[in-house]
Amino acid sequence: AGRQQLYRQLTEDGIDPTWITKQWKTRGDEKVRISHRAMSGQTQYGHVPFNAPGGIKMQNPGDSSMGAGPALIARCRCRAFYKIAPATSE
Repeated sequence: AGRQQLYRQLTEDGIDPTWITKQWKTRGDEKVRISHRAMSGQTQYGHVPFNAPGGIKMQNPGDSSMGAGPALIARCRCRAFYKIAPATSE
């Protein structure tokens, strides 16, 4: 959640929001819940929420601000990895 706030502040200070991406990562072990395994590797722009199964949105692992309940957030060990890089044209 702290990283999400940092990147929100960067965009408020003028960083192009399309330069910031985040990727959902699980621990990759047998304890990872099915819903989070389905989200593993999902990449979004920093300001765009992740899409959890069932249409639920989450800004980052553990986020309940958009309606995610305990089945998605309790004891979650996932992380969001952020990257800042200018968009490239091809």
